[in-house]
Amino acid sequence: MDIGGAVRIEYWAEADGKIGVFEPEGMSEFKAELAANYVSQVRGRPGAMGGLYGLSVDFLTSFSLRHFLSLIMDGIAYDLVKSGSEALILRPFIAAYKALKKRNNERFITGLRIERLSLSFEDSTVIIHELRNVELVSNLEPILYTLASHYKNLILRSGEEPSLISVPVVEDPADDRLSRFREFLDVDETVQDISALRYLGFWGLRYDFANTSRVYDVEKQLLLDLPFLTQSAYWKEWERRWKEQNP
Repeated sequence: MDIGGAVRIEYWAEADGKIGVFEPEGMSEFKAELAANYVSQVRGRPGAMGGLYGLSVDFLTSFSLRHFLSLIMDGIAYDLVKSGSEALILRPFIAAYKALKKRNNERFITGLRIERLSLSFEDSTVIIHELRNVELVSNLEPILYTLASHYKNLILRSGEEPSLISVPVVEDPADDRLSRFREFLDVDETVQDISALRYLGFWGLRYDFANTSRVYDVEKQLLLDLPFLTQSAYWKEWERRWKEQNP
């Protein structure tokens, strides 16, 4: 077996009323396909009704992000990156996911989908978030090729490279916004014009040694000296403000 990395998948599912969950149709075949190509773990957890069956996918590899992107720039397909004993081969996962999704398109209200895809490298993590009514997997290739060609612009003057890249972030349109830039929200999102173009709009970056976050304007190829809020940080800040206004 040629291992293409390690993958961990978690999803919220409807409980069966006992100590199990109602799994998507074809889940056993999906798990078998992953086990044949990766060190893999797939786990369904019981959740409340509504918004279920969104996969949170985490890939782990011993590549550095810079080396991974340099191989893409050298012409290696983004979904078949392999160098020596290192690999991040996404093609078997994508094929297995599409087959699973097709079998369940009419079964769940919101459909089976990927809510978040995390690529964890030796030195950095790239997190790609689902956008409302936009297929994540079909946008993965342009995102990674754009990241490869723009990566040099993400390095600070000190030479520090980002420890986290969040794709995408958005400029909050609210007059009383908590921060100019933030990740898209899973509920109560006020941005209306959501399309695949957002994936190549703004990215959020985190730097460990500089202890700061920045925003990258992809179109202008400009690293902005502005912070962004992750989704979790946004809701913590929202709660803090609400408590101040409602003592």
